Amino acid sequence: MSDLVMGTLEGFPSSREKAMINKLLIVEVPVSSMKRAIEFYAGQLGFFIDLKKNPPSIWEDSREVFMYPAEGIKIMLWQTEGTERLGFTRDGKPHHFLILEIVESAEVVRNKLMENGVKVGEISGEIADMGGCGRAFDVWDPDGNILRLCYRPS
Repeated sequence: MSDLVMGTLEGFPSSREKAMINKLLIVEVPVSSMKRAIEFYAGQLGFFIDLKKNPPSIWEDSREVFMYPAEGIKIMLWQTEGTERLGFTRDGKPHHFLILEIVESAEVVRNKLMENGVKVGEISGEIADMGGCGRAFDVWDPDGNILRLCYRPS
């Protein structure tokens, strides 16, 4: 892979070596109930928890819990008093804030989540073909944060 990031644009880094930011470490997700959020992110989506750092005995009282995917960037659930959530509006509709790659087909995962009562939305009426990004659909966590789940077969 080339180290070229942006080509040559005066005043901006043009290579990875010149970039000030090395990598994205954590995405913080605001939640209103830590227990409910853990049940969703670990129980429904399959994130895992480092039990040495976050033993179950602290879940009710903790304001932050780290959640890990099989690989990639971890998320930190952050219990807030406010109602602010991650996301934005695009074309007049709420839009996802996080894109997650799933390990089973979009149909299998979508059906499992729906059977478990997770709010599942479609991008265009059904699971959407996103070209090189695979097949995708959106889900809502218990606090209304929108996530896009994508399946890209090998």
